[in-house]
Amino acid sequence: MKYIRTKDNRIIEFTPKQKYENDKTTFDWFVANYCGGGINVSKVADTIEELCDTIAIIWKDHLPTIWNDAIHFKDLLSMYSSYQRKHKIVAIYGSIWVDGDLHKVAKINDKGELELL
Repeated sequence: MKYIRTKDNRIIEFTPKQKYENDKTTFDWFVANYCGGGINVSKVADTIEELCDTIAIIWKDHLPTIWNDAIHFKDLLSMYSSYQRKHKIVAIYGSIWVDGDLHKVAKINDKGELELL
């Protein structure tokens, strides 16, 4: 599975049939028809985390925390369930910056993985 971030700040999930997973022709067709062509694609990744600019943590009793360090996204997500119990985390969002505003594009699920909103 691949994720595409477009220059107009959309994140799109590319889920072709299994036998076409690595078929460049299928991927190029998808980009041309659903992303406005190759010139509109800014980045392609295997995970949502790679496309997010920040991780926003929403706490029950504190102000939100914004993590801008992409290196630690996976560490944070892997510790999510213990953090949630211990520190009363309400939600964790993967976010992107769009014209100076932070927009939520993904939310952590019960498995501790980001999924697109």
